[in-house]
Amino acid sequence: MILRKLKLVNIIATVGTSIITNKRELADNIKNYNLKDEKKLNEIVLKYFPTISGKESAELQTLIKIINRYQDGVDFCIYLLSSDTDDSYFCANVDKILLIKYFPKRKIDVKINRIEGLVVDDYNKFKNQGIRNFIKLINELTIEKRDNNFLLCISGGFKGFIPIMTIVGQLFDIKSYYIFEKSDVLIEIPVLPFNFDYEELFEIYSGKNNEKRLKEFGFLDETNQETIIGKLTKSLYEEKIPFLIEVWGRIIEFLVFEYFVENPYKTSNGQNLNFVSRDKKIDGKEFDIVFSNKKDGEPVAAMEIKPLNTLYNRFDEFMKQASQQIEVINKRNIKEYCLLIYSLEVNEIKSEIINKIQDIKRLCADKKINMRLFCFNVKEKIKNINLNNRYKNEKNKFSLILQSKINNYELVETTL
Repeated sequence: MILRKLKLVNIIATVGTSIITNKRELADNIKNYNLKDEKKLNEIVLKYFPTISGKESAELQTLIKIINRYQDGVDFCIYLLSSDTDDSYFCANVDKILLIKYFPKRKIDVKINRIEGLVVDDYNKFKNQGIRNFIKLINELTIEKRDNNFLLCISGGFKGFIPIMTIVGQLFDIKSYYIFEKSDVLIEIPVLPFNFDYEELFEIYSGKNNEKRLKEFGFLDETNQETIIGKLTKSLYEEKIPFLIEVWGRIIEFLVFEYFVENPYKTSNGQNLNFVSRDKKIDGKEFDIVFSNKKDGEPVAAMEIKPLNTLYNRFDEFMKQASQQIEVINKRNIKEYCLLIYSLEVNEIKSEIINKIQDIKRLCADKKINMRLFCFNVKEKIKNINLNNRYKNEKNKFSLILQSKINNYELVETTL
């Protein structure tokens, strides 16, 4: 079967150690070989593989079958993914040489990636590092070359990894290819019409006390330890969710902007600011919303919009951004710095987040800048913020000041 002509086909292939399984002398001397010495490696391959049958390894056999399905003139970029072992990494280098020699007239670029933590003799390392790094690489490759054709070659490597590779292929919309042992038939595993509901995953992972739902989906076991499917799902979620968060963020920014276009922003001292701008840069630093009292006038207040999940998981990163923004605000004599926090469900703001926001409050106070905090629930109306009484004291409190609807939602302003 000859497939339609493409400019470039990208193939991601896992690598095993079958190349050295029947070459004991070669296996015994792996540590003596310098993999950076391409000339020496070519000499080794010529010595141990004077002729190339195309069946020296499972992945090589499958790659050859895949490449032969395409017309001459199609270029290939092959990503050989080795496990985190010297044997697999060495075999990947041999695979590279054999593949290029087998197709002397084809334009084939071969890249080798050693996946840290992808080992079979340490389950925790495999689950906590290997799967995560594998999915991260797949995501990076497919994003980098989004417009190009991608395929998965899953014949090589640890057989227990094949189900994970197959699932990843489905979720990244990539066809998988496999040759069963002692068979010469190339099996195509097509992409089925299903995927994760990433919005629901976002709610699950960003919610509080979510152990019950994670167990229902099989992501946690009865001892609250992450299962292998849980680790796989979370790794996929963490790679995909930045895009979802960005989409939600743009929607929220627009809703907030729309609201303040219709309802002038009122400063803490009662001044109405009738002009509002989105994504405005002030001295090189971007702010989500900027308020002024006249068109193209000097900014009087600036607002940054963040999901609650960011404050939980990447607060240090946000703190750095906020500090830089506050420096600009101070330099330009802007009177107010506003932080709007939004969530997909009603979440209590945890004490550690309250304390961290207090750090931003103190940073503003040191520079005579008034800080205001807004909370915005995306999914349903909220009538109050659930706070423990122990946080309601003279110096450290959130007090409900105002509730105003943005379309069908509510914006709740609180102060520290």
